[in-house]
Amino acid sequence: MDTLRLFPLGTVFFPGATMNIHVFEERFRRMVRECLEQDVPFGIALIREGGEAGDPAATPHSIGTEARIMRCDPLPEGRFLLDVRGERRFSIVRVVSREPYLLAEVEYLSEPPPTAAAGELVARARAGLPAYVDLLAKMANVELELPDLPDDPVSASYVIAQTLQTNDAAKQRLLEVSRADERLRAELAVLQRATAALERIAAQRESAARGESGGNGERKDQERLFGVYFSPN
Repeated sequence: MDTLRLFPLGTVFFPGATMNIHVFEERFRRMVRECLEQDVPFGIALIREGGEAGDPAATPHSIGTEARIMRCDPLPEGRFLLDVRGERRFSIVRVVSREPYLLAEVEYLSEPPPTAAAGELVARARAGLPAYVDLLAKMANVELELPDLPDDPVSASYVIAQTLQTNDAAKQRLLEVSRADERLRAELAVLQRATAALERIAAQRESAARGESGGNGERKDQERLFGVYFSPN
């Protein structure tokens, strides 16, 4: 059984993804120093109960992802700015300690080889992502880069999961899926629903801009699907 230092966060982290983390609490500063000294990763897991900062009783979901420190910039007052990259998924077997930080026994999760159908699922996602990303950028009024999907279905499934703008509960479910084929199918379903929803929102905004009556009860649906409301302002 392996032990892993844990950093519970209010976000889902996927294998292959990158993230910037500002580390300011003393317990996590200590954790980072130890990881650097020993050249080992730590684990990131979505918080299930409790607060993200200053809550030693925070309880994470049981499935998370290893985070390898790629860059560490020291900041004033002993703080750090980290660049981390996702590696293996893990399952928490038992929390060993909560002081000074969460330490858990974990099992690393392997994935069975993708089936022959997985390549077709990646191709379908590759074809559908441009319209989705373009609509998402317009709704949020930001510039978004279209991800480059690898041919490997496992890696592609995590890139898609990271790209999809949806709530954390949905992202956690994708992280917990044990097979790339199943994850890709779930992602395609989300992609199709989200693209259709974005097209409806765009049409409503165009109608409103022309002074036509349009539905304005989409906020809850947007937050449910995307985890955010795309304000027209």
